[in-house]
Amino acid sequence: MSTENETSPPLELEFMGEKISLKANAGNRETEAAILIAAQKLKEVEEKVPRAAPYKIAVLALLNLAEDMVRSQNKVVEHQEAFQRTAKELRDLIQEECQTTKNS
Repeated sequence: MSTENETSPPLELEFMGEKISLKANAGNRETEAAILIAAQKLKEVEEKVPRAAPYKIAVLALLNLAEDMVRSQNKVVEHQEAFQRTAKELRDLIQEECQTTKNS
């Protein structure tokens, strides 16, 4: 049986040729996914600008992640707005149908 204090096997994040071992609480899929995404972003930036200082690579990776997050948040808002429009249209149709049925 797993408890919150148990940890998963460490995940490795490679940055500038160094391996950083990171641990997450057992079953914490969000943290594990975040580590893997961060590792991928660092690798992408390091491949694009291999001679940049480590802190610049880290900052660029952070900015790329922030842009991804903003795009995702914008999509969520767009979907929420579309859902609200559809829900209003359905409410209006139901009310109209109820009125039509009531008046018949």
